[in-house]
Amino acid sequence: MKQLERACQGRRRIGVAQSPQGEVPKEDENMAERATRQELKKAYDCVVIGAGNGGLGAAVQLAAFDLPNRRTRWEVFGEVKDITSSPGFPQEVADETFRLTVHVGGVTAEVPARAVETVLVAMERANLAPPSQCRSGECGFCRSRLVSGDVYVHPESDGRRAADKQFGYIHPCSSYPTTDLEISVPRGV
Repeated sequence: MKQLERACQGRRRIGVAQSPQGEVPKEDENMAERATRQELKKAYDCVVIGAGNGGLGAAVQLAAFDLPNRRTRWEVFGEVKDITSSPGFPQEVADETFRLTVHVGGVTAEVPARAVETVLVAMERANLAPPSQCRSGECGFCRSRLVSGDVYVHPESDGRRAADKQFGYIHPCSSYPTTDLEISVPRGV
């Protein structure tokens, strides 16, 4: 935390606000909440540091601060560990394996893709070495065009731009096949 605070010193558009950890004594609860809320309102960006369920818990706490989404940045935390527990995941396909046709770097390959694994994992298992970085759907480095088929994307892991959604692009690191798929990966292996 100290390193992050030093990096932010003297920068007008970045602020650091640390929420209280552990139990806050009842008499300090409102004061701690007000102080944190004021710090968050002053900061241009709010960086939520935490992974997995901690990040989701922070989302609930942050909702009380009424910050616009554009002022919130989340630490990437990798793939959703159990996609079947996601409220919108189509349970009827959970045990299915689909055919994934991948066009990458002038090569076309067909690989099996399980509904409970990301498209990225299926490509990696087939040794296609697709581009990836965050594994959370946030950075867009693995951005690929969905030629045909359907995928499920966990709403909290959907970092695609509106135009990408409109024109059929997915982030394989956060997309789960729900039918046979064909995708085009724009970078070579």
